[in-house]
Amino acid sequence: MTIKLYGYGLLNGKNLIELREVTICVDQPKALALRDFFARCAEQMQLNPKWEHEHFQGDESADIIVFNRSKLI
Repeated sequence: MTIKLYGYGLLNGKNLIELREVTICVDQPKALALRDFFARCAEQMQLNPKWEHEHFQGDESADIIVFNRSKLI
């Protein structure tokens, strides 16, 4: 199954758009925090059939959300 990427622009943040590619610019500690975040999301998907999504609470500059694809159906 392919990964779907969606996002909001900085200028027109009202419309959700599908993205082909994203670049995440981080330092090593933030990369480790993201690794742990993705692992926690995967674990929750496995353990809790009702799990839908979670926000990465890294900082104020960007919002990263993992959404359970099975909840789109």
